[in-house]
Amino acid sequence: MDIKIQTERDPLVGSLKKLLQTRQIMIFFLLSFLISWLFYGLVILTDALEVLSILKVLGTFGPFVASVIIIKVNGGSIRHWLRHIFVWRIKLRWYFVPLGIVLLVFAVTALLYALMGGIVGIERINFESLVFLLIAFIMSTIIGGGQEELGWRGFALPKLQEKYNALTSSFILGFFWGSGICRCF
Repeated sequence: MDIKIQTERDPLVGSLKKLLQTRQIMIFFLLSFLISWLFYGLVILTDALEVLSILKVLGTFGPFVASVIIIKVNGGSIRHWLRHIFVWRIKLRWYFVPLGIVLLVFAVTALLYALMGGIVGIERINFESLVFLLIAFIMSTIIGGGQEELGWRGFALPKLQEKYNALTSSFILGFFWGSGICRCF
């Protein structure tokens, strides 16, 4: 109890807490890059292939971990934050639009390939191939990018939209996401 009273009176702790409360988005970007580059730096220093893969995956969790840290330091609930992110706000039929676009792109590509003299082997598509593609899609979403979206889109974008409109917020977020600082591996 005495320790808590001391830290609450410590001006440095008070200043840091106020900074974390008032500059959440700036701290988010800094922590995201710091956490990601901690692991990416280890990737640069490591030669073992097995370790490289693990470190690369851990590095992509930087934005998510940064979000968790900021939420916890500010007294928020991680469970509430995650529950808010995973609210399905659109009708089920709209989830089929991206699938339709992918199928359309596939069909147009196959048609163009066939028109240029290529042989389209539709007979090679079987149930096992489709299951493999579905599993590959799920794994690439979870391991290949899905983990960072909780930070970028689940934390940073709503925080930016508290101050800016959706377009400006998207440009700011896109700048940091696309800058390559967190995504060069």
